Amino acid sequence: MSFYDNPEAVVALDWLPGERGFALIGAGALALAERLFGSGLAIGMAAHRPWKPGAPQALVIPVTPERIEIRISDREPWASMLAGHLAELTEPASFGRRLAQAISRLEAWHESDTESGSGPEELAAELLRLRRLAPSRESGQAIGDAVEALDDGLPVDVVAAALYRALGQKTAG
Repeated sequence: MSFYDNPEAVVALDWLPGERGFALIGAGALALAERLFGSGLAIGMAAHRPWKPGAPQALVIPVTPERIEIRISDREPWASMLAGHLAELTEPASFGRRLAQAISRLEAWHESDTESGSGPEELAAELLRLRRLAPSRESGQAIGDAVEALDDGLPVDVVAAALYRALGQKTAG
């Protein structure tokens, strides 16, 4: 079952007042934290965990299964990057919006007579980021198919078809 299949698994992202940190709050908080920081988080036990290659580790504190506090280095851009990443993970609507933007970029890139600087490599990187946020296995697979089609140099129509399939599958389980 996907994280987003459970209507109870709504997680709010709150800044911790006066600190460089965040709190994941809601029925799916622990599952979301384990998705980002890895499994084995123990309630009441703080743990330093990686969240992005090259970034300083975050201090993850599962207060309860419904409240996970996360503290990060105050050196920028780490706090802002983690905030953005957490917001993406807690906002399932962003998946559909970002996927639609990727489709628009693909179509604009395909119709452009000049090189816009945003070619298949940049699009593939964005699609790989989106695949991590896919709310269903089917939509994730469709995005993977689109990336493969890009890598194989297949026609843009094939890539677009896979992305539209992912958009249609975004709510499937």
